[in-house]
Amino acid sequence: MYQLAKTLIESADKALHFFESQMLFDGSYGQALTDVSGYYKSPMMFLRAGRPDKALQILDYAKTNFMQADGDFLSSMGIKSTNSAYTEFWTYTNGWLIRASQQLFREDINKPALSFLERFKNVENGGFFTHRLDLSDYITDVLTTALHGHIHLERGNITTSIKAGYYLINMIDLQPNLTNGFYLRLDKQGNLITNFSEREASLHWISRKEPDQLYFMLGYPIAFLGFLFQSTQNLEFFQAAHRYINFLLSCHENVFSSNFSHKVAWACSVLKRWSYRSAKMAPPISHAITGC
Repeated sequence: MYQLAKTLIESADKALHFFESQMLFDGSYGQALTDVSGYYKSPMMFLRAGRPDKALQILDYAKTNFMQADGDFLSSMGIKSTNSAYTEFWTYTNGWLIRASQQLFREDINKPALSFLERFKNVENGGFFTHRLDLSDYITDVLTTALHGHIHLERGNITTSIKAGYYLINMIDLQPNLTNGFYLRLDKQGNLITNFSEREASLHWISRKEPDQLYFMLGYPIAFLGFLFQSTQNLEFFQAAHRYINFLLSCHENVFSSNFSHKVAWACSVLKRWSYRSAKMAPPISHAITGC
């Protein structure tokens, strides 16, 4: 275990040094990279690595080059990103930039950015809208809701976070058959979206039997529920997180090796921390969390 930890730390240091070596004085990674997808997680990376100076440089670049008058972040006029995933999940890139800016007390970024995000709240069910608002489809999903809930939790908006937590509880309660898979979205009437094309299947559900599913879609909700339990001590959130992880760990064995499981590993570390303190309160876990 010591050798593994040492290897992981060395790998993280190498990655950090690489990103630092690519940064220019203006906080950019050079003229070849002008898409928000290349920047949105970097401030949090540097912040967690103890380099707030670098995080602030990138936030300055993002404010100058991506931030719009309404508080949105776009790569160019009307275009979120050349990566279609970030167009699909419209506020995902926003969320990571906001998390870093609020932890660094950059209210010049945070205030307008949060005001924009507020428009994506579904006041009826506690979820947050997946797509850009002009589509008016009012679809919500577990990944977007968990990210928004986490943002509000870190900011101290506990009421909004709790509503997001109950949205996630409702989502797992609504699942018709977890032996087959997990549906990820609700329509504007609050019903599970169960009809979709084969091409769109990966964005709408996690198959329990097929490999290489987008497992991170449930990883973030699990981690958020763990943090929400930490803040509220509400056992419902702790139990819901275990229900989610029990489903994931019963999926195809590929969940333990897939590149799509990165947030699942993070979620397991969050849950394990609280499992030690709450072992008597947790429901049975079908696969040991230590196996994550």
